[in-house]
Amino acid sequence: MKVPSVQINQNITSFKPVEKTTVINNVPNEPKSGKKRKIAAWTLGSATAIGVASVLLQPRFFGKKVTQFFSEYGHKIQDSLNGSSILENGEKITKGAKKFSNKFFNFSNNLTTAKDVYAKSFTDKIPFLRKFDDLTAKLYEKTGRKMVSGAYAKTQALSSALDSKILRKLDNISDLSREIKIGNEVRTKAEWVEIAKNIIKKRQDAVSDLTSQASQDSRFQKIGEITSGIAKKVRDFISFPSELKTKNPKGITKKFTDNFISEELLSADKEKFVTDLISKKNAILSSDGASKGLTEKLDVILNGLFDGKKDLDIKLSNMRFKNALEKSIKMEGNDLFDKMRDIKHGCAQMDVLSILGTMGLTGVYLGQAKSKQERVSVSLTSGIPLLVAISASTAATMKMISGAKAIVLGIASGLVANTIGKVADRAYRKHTNTENEAVSIPTIESNMKDSVKEIKNLSHKLQTSSL
Repeated sequence: MKVPSVQINQNITSFKPVEKTTVINNVPNEPKSGKKRKIAAWTLGSATAIGVASVLLQPRFFGKKVTQFFSEYGHKIQDSLNGSSILENGEKITKGAKKFSNKFFNFSNNLTTAKDVYAKSFTDKIPFLRKFDDLTAKLYEKTGRKMVSGAYAKTQALSSALDSKILRKLDNISDLSREIKIGNEVRTKAEWVEIAKNIIKKRQDAVSDLTSQASQDSRFQKIGEITSGIAKKVRDFISFPSELKTKNPKGITKKFTDNFISEELLSADKEKFVTDLISKKNAILSSDGASKGLTEKLDVILNGLFDGKKDLDIKLSNMRFKNALEKSIKMEGNDLFDKMRDIKHGCAQMDVLSILGTMGLTGVYLGQAKSKQERVSVSLTSGIPLLVAISASTAATMKMISGAKAIVLGIASGLVANTIGKVADRAYRKHTNTENEAVSIPTIESNMKDSVKEIKNLSHKLQTSSL
């Protein structure tokens, strides 16, 4: 099985120095220095590889959403194949594909985790690097907590707005002495209004209890306690003395493909934590059991009081509040929990070091340019777009945006930076009268064009040989 990082390193070979003679103003130039071109090509390729790896090799990239996609897609294939005279074992193939994809994702997640935890075991022994790890971890934690607090603040605001609209509607009810039946009970409208207001008060208290900063701090501390020491637990689990002694590579592979190790080690504690959050949410919205949630009880009374003609504005506000609460619970119980787990692995320092490494290699690459004008040109069209793309993707990951979205954001940011860079480069060349000067070192675009040309040549050779 090939791991994404291996494929990325193999792609570096596409960055090959290209010796060619250029003609500027009809004056032939000597071929550029092969050594400089080779250094530039390798450093640009390495910078790109490290940057791409730092984005792709994120546990969230190979996460539940991707696995869920394969699962759903597999079921669609299964449905279309079942009963087919051409292929009657559709279910078997679907299960096999799903099993393979799960193993691949587990392997990718575990590889990234292993990289982080073993790097952390090294950096923890060096005071300077340990402080660097602490600083980056705190930055990631602060960002994650800020995201969750923002989500809960929005939930609280939507809850208050909804309650205000309902209370205004209740205060305008007429004929309060008339008796109406709601459910199995008969009461006056005034009594039902009072019950509704009491439920609203209870719901406000429940929402405040869930979203208050004190409650968030308490739960965050709980997550910290659960994830504490996970790096050592992972290292202990994936140590391979028995497999290495018996020369059993299958034993090593099995450890990495059966489960996402870190998630498995914390699964019981995470389940308890998430179950507690869900019970708080159900108490506010609706319960799966016999008793209704506060919102569910309130909806029944409001339907009875308004003969099922609830205000459209209230319906929309109620839907927005429910969606915001669901999103907040998911962000804390899943996204923040997983992010804290990854931080304890040591992912924060590795992400930052990946950016610094990319910047360093990009600096070496730019240093191979023959002149100031050329350095400015390749910086605008290659160096800056690469750093923008990597920084945008890492920032998105830090903000708990899913891996696929983070990659799209990174690519889009890089393309925008590249487009702006081209415009700026043309203006700069025009200003310095260097419009006709060729660039002596490879750029991202030139390497892509060379790679495409090589693929076309290879394809042509294969077609010719097959004739």
